[in-house]
Amino acid sequence: MRFNPLLAWKRIQDARELVAATDEKFQEESSENRTAYERFYNNLAIFSGGAIALSVNYLGYLKSVSQTVLYQHLLVASWVCFLLCLLFALSYSFFYTHYVHYARLREFNQNRQKQCQTELEEMPKLNMVGASSPAERKAYADKLQLALQEYGESAKWARRKESLYSFLWRRGGLAARLAFLTGMVLLVSFAVANI
Repeated sequence: MRFNPLLAWKRIQDARELVAATDEKFQEESSENRTAYERFYNNLAIFSGGAIALSVNYLGYLKSVSQTVLYQHLLVASWVCFLLCLLFALSYSFFYTHYVHYARLREFNQNRQKQCQTELEEMPKLNMVGASSPAERKAYADKLQLALQEYGESAKWARRKESLYSFLWRRGGLAARLAFLTGMVLLVSFAVANI
């Protein structure tokens, strides 16, 4: 069976281009996504802080008109919800940024693995400058095998981090939204009870 060195070189170049495209995509997405999510969750944190401030003013107003304040526990519960929303909303961007970073790092390492694997498969079909003797080819193949293993370990490590931050990002975002909604319901219930 006859091997085509141009086809082998093409496969190696394709693997390298995939790594470069992944890195470019990583850089582009990181910036855009971070900005959009930061804006939303920062606004959620601002609204939570504003709701706390307004409710404190309303409580002061109720006490100044000598009216009996009913269901203060609803007000306190809404403050707790808004504070939780603040905590989760402000940490959301942190978790999301780390999730995206580790997801792309995992993908980058997996693509580097594919590149090394492709070079190992295609190396026997090519005339390589600087690695023409069998010993030099074996040394280069050993170097690729070692890199293949290291990229695999890095991809596994990045996947573990990606899973952790994905969980924190998703659950933290859900907790922030639910805490905000719960706080609003409790605050409105308190206000209606004290009209």
